[in-house]
Amino acid sequence: MLIVSKRLLLFISFFINLKSQSAAEAIHFLENEIGFGARSLSMGGAYTSLGNDPSGMYWNPAGLASIKSGVVYVETQNLDYNNSTNYLNQIKENPLKVGRLNGFGITYPIPTIRGSLVLGMGFNRFIHYDQLVSFSGFSSTDNGLTFPINGNNVLFSNNLYREELIANTGSLNMWSFSFGIALAENLSGGLSLSRVVGDESYDFRFTQKDDKDLYNVYPSDFKTYNLDQTLITDIRSWKLIGGLKAIVSDNLQFGLSLSLPMTINIEEQHATNEKMIFDNDEEFNVNESGYYVYRIKTPMVIDFGLAFKINDFIISSGFKMKDWSKTKFDLKGIDDLSEDFEYFQSENIFLANDYGLTMQVNIGAEYLFKISDTFGLNLRAGYNETPSPEKSTMQEEAIERISFGIGFPLSSNILINATLVNSNWDKISSDTYAPSEVIESVSAKKIFINTAYLF
Repeated sequence: MLIVSKRLLLFISFFINLKSQSAAEAIHFLENEIGFGARSLSMGGAYTSLGNDPSGMYWNPAGLASIKSGVVYVETQNLDYNNSTNYLNQIKENPLKVGRLNGFGITYPIPTIRGSLVLGMGFNRFIHYDQLVSFSGFSSTDNGLTFPINGNNVLFSNNLYREELIANTGSLNMWSFSFGIALAENLSGGLSLSRVVGDESYDFRFTQKDDKDLYNVYPSDFKTYNLDQTLITDIRSWKLIGGLKAIVSDNLQFGLSLSLPMTINIEEQHATNEKMIFDNDEEFNVNESGYYVYRIKTPMVIDFGLAFKINDFIISSGFKMKDWSKTKFDLKGIDDLSEDFEYFQSENIFLANDYGLTMQVNIGAEYLFKISDTFGLNLRAGYNETPSPEKSTMQEEAIERISFGIGFPLSSNILINATLVNSNWDKISSDTYAPSEVIESVSAKKIFINTAYLF
């Protein structure tokens, strides 16, 4: 006689371990800031001492004062990304291709009796969130995954096949109004006020399978556990950048840019689905959703640099400083007796202790190769290294970017600038579900094409 037993299973979601309002997530929103502008990016972002095209709205608005004619521009960006993962000696490639409009806008010199005043307006993407990682393999490491069944805690946690995928898409963008003005014969200043808007979609998928049928005794006769999590984030803030640019001599100029601290407003919509399947194909499902609102305060960014010009050759340098330990969750308006207050306060302690001051060094060069009296090619190259903001991995997980670019006139009033930015970095990661280390080796190639019309 066959007896069918009805089991009672209560899911205990591990979502708390993927809580988005964490110290790491607060850093994540601004961690991979790259900026915009095909010319400036081809010179490795060493552009604070130049800033003399529309991308000065981001790098140094004081440089806008050097623009002599009106400019309307459109810029595109294409990403060719691959993350090679090594999980338990299993190698997996994760390719990702993304193409999008990167920016558009206008700069216009206002007629003046003396000096110069140049206005700029535009929409530009300055951070891209596109990333992909996936891995799989048979693991004997215990991840502690436990389910209460019929009042007993039943383990389903080692000697299992595991598969995980994490995908991010989205960008952080700025609608900017800027101006550059001549303050003296060889000194200019500028301000850029931007409305920062953005979104990010995050997908997390985890599967754990008993593919060797080791869990086959009731009630722990597991077959498969699946977890799907999605997180849609909406980001809003204001960004104010002030700058100075000094022409020291015919061959030397200096630039300084300050990006003031921001308060970022975050709105998140979260959803999870958990499914457990047993050997007799019995299924249990649970769905959860949530909505969260919180604020993050970010530190000031100081960017300064020098540019040397000798005939048709320019070499520039830039140094960007940011103290990530000053990042914190804004506790204003949160009940100081609530669990949220206690949680955010503890995360602020992690931010203060685990993150530190970074110095990003940028180097760039540009050479005008004259083909005729009316036509020439601007050949460019650049390099920068961005240390990890986390103290323990500051150098180990630094991101290196090497860039190459070319600029040429398509006609008397149309300019084309094209840039390739190649980024490489390595990291070691793990999480609650897959505690064995995953070695990631990331290569990201970005192509920027900027078309400008001069009038």
